Amino acid sequence: MLIIYGPEEREWTMSHGFLTTMGGFILSCNGQLHHPLSNFMISELIKLDYIDISITEKEIADKSKGDGLSKGLVVL
Repeated sequence: MLIIYGPEEREWTMSHGFLTTMGGFILSCNGQLHHPLSNFMISELIKLDYIDISITEKEIADKSKGDGLSKGLVVL
């Protein structure tokens, strides 16, 4: 699924989906946080041109706090 925002097209990846599922996109109005957005809410708000999500998969990966070792230990 391609989502168009700004002057270029970007792909909504699995990383975006995981970030959304974890509550990573929060609706904010006038600097106040309201509630996390679901995948459905995000797609509808983008279609209506109310929001602009311009985070890339690389930016999501850069914000990851854990390394491979710590993630492996959590899985075990």
